[in-house]
Amino acid sequence: MVDVTLIFDAVTLLSRDPEASRTPDAPTPADADCCYAFASGADTLTAPNDGRLTMRAPIGALVRIRAATPSMLTEHSVLVTSLQLSGARALSDPQPVVNPQAEAFVPPLGEQPHPVRRHATDAFWQMQVLAHQPVEARIDATFLDREANVLGCFRWQLAIDLAA
Repeated sequence: MVDVTLIFDAVTLLSRDPEASRTPDAPTPADADCCYAFASGADTLTAPNDGRLTMRAPIGALVRIRAATPSMLTEHSVLVTSLQLSGARALSDPQPVVNPQAEAFVPPLGEQPHPVRRHATDAFWQMQVLAHQPVEARIDATFLDREANVLGCFRWQLAIDLAA
């Protein structure tokens, strides 16, 4: 299994384009520099923002792509609404997966010495590695505020290089 995290710089995106589309079906094109991508198992823990993702995964491995924003107080959240592949058939068709029964550990409040387990819905896009060839991904993402109001909808291109 290869876990991929896409970290979207919501503050920069929204300040750069305050009139961005609010419609997921018609997202505003975005520059690659506001999306940082990294994968588990990489030789170095870097998250380039140049529109490329290199990952190591054997044929048959599952790839899970999750999205996040660097909002410490959850001022913004991101939902990947579409992930489409083109080019070589290196990955199976992406499927959205939602696990409403997931749990996460959070820092303790007060004098509790250990992290506390909390309910947290896990959502990701999953696909399987079919070949070690480059593939292009078109990613549509919707940014929300704390009250789930749509702040903007954007589209990125991400070149994915797969290696054994």
